[in-house]
Amino acid sequence: FTKETIVNAGISKEKIVTIPYGIDIEYNNSPIKNDLILPKKRCNFLFLGQGIHRKGLHHLLEAWKKADLKFSNLNIISRYIDPQIRINAKISDNINFHENIHNVIIEYQKNDVFVMPSIIEGFGYVYLEALSQGLFCIGTKNSGLKDISNKENSRIIDTGDIENLSISLNELQDIVLTKGINREIIKSS
Repeated sequence: FTKETIVNAGISKEKIVTIPYGIDIEYNNSPIKNDLILPKKRCNFLFLGQGIHRKGLHHLLEAWKKADLKFSNLNIISRYIDPQIRINAKISDNINFHENIHNVIIEYQKNDVFVMPSIIEGFGYVYLEALSQGLFCIGTKNSGLKDISNKENSRIIDTGDIENLSISLNELQDIVLTKGINREIIKSS
């Protein structure tokens, strides 16, 4: 996404070298419990990042309300949430806010789907972290997720597309509750 932005600004793509982020395999290579592959009774969605408009949290909350998910929780982990966004988030009792966490890896493991519908994101290191823990990811075309995305590990939506985000949330809830998500396949993709 960053490369496309620079090219659109007029810089020749021959002058651009993309050096991808990576993850610490040893730190992120925790075992996956077999019960996480089976269908579950509740689906847990995770948003981890700054609670600001650029990260698309307001779009997520609007789509969450529209999706009206009866068997899911949205866990938002953020040190700061824009006050206007926080006011709008109080509409649902299946949204949980966490400001301080002790271990991000444990938080990834407690959830099924990572969702960050950023308006603009140069890359989004959290996508790599989530994938390395076997979480299915939902992100936008305006992020680096599309560079590492495939049909087994993620869904890419248009930026600001509340309708498609809402549909994706519903579809992922159904998958988690009926088939389960194979976290090992996601980790290896």
